[in-house]
This record gives sequence, C-alpha cells and structure tokens, in this order.
Amino acid sequence: VYPQTISRWGWGWPFYTLNFVLNPNACWDWWGYDSAEHHTKKGPQIAAIRAIVDRLATKP
Repeated sequence: VYPQTISRWGWGWPFYTLNFVLNPNACWDWWGYDSAEHHTKKGPQIAAIRAIVDRLATKP
C-alpha cells in the first residue's frame, strides 16, 4: 500500500474561491502535520497506515 501523489501548487477547486493548494514535496498527507504527534506511533498518519494494513490482513 503506497498512496500515489504528485507535487502540486496553484489554485485549487473551485477556481472562484481563494483555495490555494501547496504540496511541493508530494506528501501523501501534507495536512496531517498539524498534529503534534505526527512523527510518533500515535500520529494520524501512522494510525491511518496501521488501519489500512489491519484491514488488508483480515479475512474476507
């Protein structure tokens, strides 16, 4: 499992709003850095990856 993304900067959607998008390093969860624990096991990014792996590991 590896979320695919591309570097992006510019106006977001819808164009008539001031919704500027900036993700220069193509981070899959750029906004997740808002959490003070983003770099730990308790962070939202790691919790999301753990949930994905756990789901893939369950029997159908």
